[in-house]
Order: sequence, then C-alpha cells, then structure tokens
Amino acid sequence: MTAAVDQLIAGARRMHRRAGSPRTASGAILPALFVMTDDVRTPDPGRLVAPLGSGCGFILRWRDDAERRTLASQLANRCAEQDVEFLIAGDAELAQSLHAGLHLSEHAAEHFQRPEWLSLLTAAAHSPQAVARAAAAGADAAIVSPVFSTPSHPGAATLGADGLRHMAALARIPVIAMGGISAGTVAAIADSGAAGVAGTGAFAAVGRGTKH
Repeated sequence: MTAAVDQLIAGARRMHRRAGSPRTASGAILPALFVMTDDVRTPDPGRLVAPLGSGCGFILRWRDDAERRTLASQLANRCAEQDVEFLIAGDAELAQSLHAGLHLSEHAAEHFQRPEWLSLLTAAAHSPQAVARAAAAGADAAIVSPVFSTPSHPGAATLGADGLRHMAALARIPVIAMGGISAGTVAAIADSGAAGVAGTGAFAAVGRGTKH
C-alpha cells in the first residue's frame, strides 16, 4: 500500500471518530472508508482488498452481469478474510445470495424499501434532498459527491468543504464524502461532520492490473 493510501485511511478514521463513530441499523460500526470499484479504472479489483482491514468497506460496482457474479463470489470471501464489509452496487438479489451489503444509486433509493435481511445499506446522493431520500429508504449512510473535482466527472459542480459541511449538518444519517478525495484533500474536510470517505481514483493504481 502506498503512503498516500495509508494517510487517506488514517484521515478517514479520524473523521469517523469526530462524527461519533456511527453505527449501522444492525448495530455494527459503520466503515470509515469505502473503496468503490470501477471496471475501467480498477480492472483487477481483487488487488484492492488486501491493503484494507477492519473499519473499511468495499463496494463492487461492475456493469457486466456475469462478470459481476463471478467477482462478487470471489471478493466476498476475500473481504471476509480481511474483516472488510462487502457491498454490491445495484444488485439486491446477488447481495442477498452472498449475505453482502447493498449500495444504491441516487435514483434507485427513491423507491427502495429496506428488506430485513440487509445488514448494510448505502446510497449515492448529490443534494440534501437526495440524502433525505436515502434516509427514508433506510440507508445507513449517504455517499455524497462530488466533493472536489474529479476526472470521472469533468466539469461537474462540486460541493467543496462548505457544501459537504452543510449537507452533513442537515442529514439524519451519516454522510460519506466522495469525489476528488485523496491524502492531499482529506484534511480540508476533517471537520466537515462527514463520517468518512469513499473513493475510486485514490485506489486506482493499486487496482490497475490484469483483469481478474
């Protein structure tokens, strides 16, 4: 693991403690840091698990259905070995079959009702209204973005540290900051009230290998 990733994880854990070390609806400690995969930027997502540990979450976001099922089965076991919370983006059926958590898009959260089997639920949000809808869906946390500019969304309006602070203050559930998050930017949101961070780009170098 690079020193920059070490620093990012440490910064996320400090934010988590400042936010009161929030728990999920099931009573477990909410992860302070979430790695979110991308089938373009992290074509070998298995490489991302080993550097992680307790207090971290791993969200598998993968477009191809067959590849997602294969990867999910492999990664669920790796995450369990590392004491990392494993979530699957947008596939509730697969998440249930693997006893995994679920991550929802902002749109999907609008009409979602949390099932009893689900132990960890996160949802994307880009506005205070979307955070409120995530809370209504039963999400344990809203992953809000983009906080800072990011190559994955060039030209998109950003929240900045002040916007993130405003959203965290209004939220009824913990918020996790995403978008342009790195060892160099995490200090700027340390006192924002966010309970941690999520990222893809900061981990892309680790997960850029031969495709599974």
